[in-house]
Amino acid sequence: MGKQEWPWLAFLLLFVGTVNFITMPNEIYTGDPLVARQESISMVEDQALPVNLNRVREGKVAPTGLVLNPRDGKYYSKFGLTNSLFFAVPIAWQKILHSDLHGNELISVFWINIWQILMALVFVFYLWRIGGLFGGRGLPLAIFVLAGVYSTFVWNYLRAQNTEILGLVLFHIFLFEALVFLRNTKKKTSLYVAWLALSLLVFTRLSYLFLVPAFLCFLMWEKREKQFYLVLASLCAVLALLLAWNNFFKFGSIFKTGYEGALSENLKFDDPPLWSYYQAIFSPRWGILIQFPLLILAIFHVKDFFKKFPRDSLFILALSLPTFLILCKSPGWRGEFCYGPRYFLFFLPALSLPSLWSFQGLAREGRQVTRSPFYLVQIGVLLFLLQSVFWQIAVIRRPFYTDYMVMEFFSGRSPSLFQQHLESRPLGAFLMDLEEASDPAQRASASLNKVFARNQVPTEVHDKFLDYTRSYIEKTNFYFFGAE
Repeated sequence: MGKQEWPWLAFLLLFVGTVNFITMPNEIYTGDPLVARQESISMVEDQALPVNLNRVREGKVAPTGLVLNPRDGKYYSKFGLTNSLFFAVPIAWQKILHSDLHGNELISVFWINIWQILMALVFVFYLWRIGGLFGGRGLPLAIFVLAGVYSTFVWNYLRAQNTEILGLVLFHIFLFEALVFLRNTKKKTSLYVAWLALSLLVFTRLSYLFLVPAFLCFLMWEKREKQFYLVLASLCAVLALLLAWNNFFKFGSIFKTGYEGALSENLKFDDPPLWSYYQAIFSPRWGILIQFPLLILAIFHVKDFFKKFPRDSLFILALSLPTFLILCKSPGWRGEFCYGPRYFLFFLPALSLPSLWSFQGLAREGRQVTRSPFYLVQIGVLLFLLQSVFWQIAVIRRPFYTDYMVMEFFSGRSPSLFQQHLESRPLGAFLMDLEEASDPAQRASASLNKVFARNQVPTEVHDKFLDYTRSYIEKTNFYFFGAE
């Protein structure tokens, strides 16, 4: 990376750090991450891995996330060890600086937020470096990175204190180092860093094992000396042994993963043929083209991008497609109780890399853009990106799980009505509908009201719904501006 690129990178890091600092959430992300955090608290307070059940009861952690080890009679988090190590860092900071982990919740939220911001900056740094490998420079590359963060559901997961950010960070470290090594096999350090990041990914979520065969295939793309294959075999053996040790220590057997209950349910491939793929690509609420609109721009340049970087393009596809194709046939592909298809989040920025050429082309063509229908279409997509930024703002301003809170209101009243409206809109657009519907001066024009009228929902249900949603949407979910 040339010296002329450092000012742009510094600006990018400063901008992202500032925006994410100002907009960091004032509440803790509940659900599965609470279980991993309990294991982290045990690490910091007890210098042990088993979860303290007394703290679990006090913290109201879902027992479904805990697994009883029959070997020692203790409970462990079913989630990967990397998750617990990840949360242990801000918890240790809080322990050192405040001595108390169970006092003011806003203090806990603050330190986890700071840690999230640091991880977001690491992600931005590596996305910048990866873009540089494909010819990205200066302002166009900076715009590509910013669009990849703030016009997509990535922004939500750079704030939400769960472990999706871990997948983003580790995958992009892995991808960058792997690409560097595949382009220049003399850089052995890149191989080891890539394998370390990949191993940590596997200990974050077992589905990242899909990445291992693809990486091994590309490492053996060309014929190499015997010593290289011995190193590769050793790395695989170490990863397998660590997985076996983790399973035995936490779950009592090398063949147990902690997911036995959920695994049998999620491996039922009973969706209609191709329907889940259609939903995952095009649906307003879950489709990757809506949740990550940079992919639409990427479509314009896929052919040229593939011609210039054939092996790198195949490598990125090999890392992305197995996860997409296999998980889409599972009932749990959406991730649920989340925003957007979180299981696909980690590979979408890399898959959108051809869109970088749109920003470079627009900057290069300048005034010629208005004379080219091809670029005019891309400008239309850029306007859609801008609309998506406003949708992301609508999402991050609300408490986590706002849509599910409203869904709870409708259970027993008109669940199909609510589900119909929710599924027909991007979540950001739906939340903007709620804002409009809760404003008495604009009720007549709100799309939700039209749905109510069309389905003959009683007035009292309508009014209760508006009162219910107003209590959620009036609260700005920023640490400094929404904290009580």
